[in-house]
Amino acid sequence: MKYELVKPGDPTEALGAYSGYRIRLVARRDGETGLYSIGVFYRGSESMPEQAVPVVAAATNSPVEALDLGYTLAVDWIDRMDGIEVEREG
Repeated sequence: MKYELVKPGDPTEALGAYSGYRIRLVARRDGETGLYSIGVFYRGSESMPEQAVPVVAAATNSPVEALDLGYTLAVDWIDRMDGIEVEREG
């Protein structure tokens, strides 16, 4: 499973993990359009501060679509960040 729903409703929140990172996803419904936006956050350990993943304005039809999009964005961001760290060390 990519992530686990921890708070249904509005906002909908989910927690996931990838490559040693914890991912927090927050889907919010826009009252006017009824579409959902996503906030994406990650951290390497509980002692580290949570970092936001940049999200270009995106709207989805459901909270599940928003959470799936957010998880994909987090994984891509983490892979890029880990790649940059490897280049610095190499």
